Amino acid sequence: MLVLLGLSAWIANLIRFQIGDNRSDALKRRVWFWILAVLVPLVTFAVTYFTTYSGLKVPTQKEQYFNAMCISAAVFFVVYILLGVLLSLAFKKSKIGDWFKF
Repeated sequence: MLVLLGLSAWIANLIRFQIGDNRSDALKRRVWFWILAVLVPLVTFAVTYFTTYSGLKVPTQKEQYFNAMCISAAVFFVVYILLGVLLSLAFKKSKIGDWFKF
């Protein structure tokens, strides 16, 4: 999650400011933030699946671990969004501040 948040900040800083009436640069930064936000639960789910879930043999353990995988993917998604909001508020005048407009 932190890697994807760092990647989102890096991409936001790579996108150049545009001057004038057509400022599509802020939209590009927001789109990349949300694309990576969608990847957070997918990556979390994939990592937990391939590291632990595939090795479990007992069906009850698999069921319990699958529930934990779903919960952790959702929690990581929410934390990613909250950290994005906090970073956007902390760096209002920078490119990261374009993720959320308050």
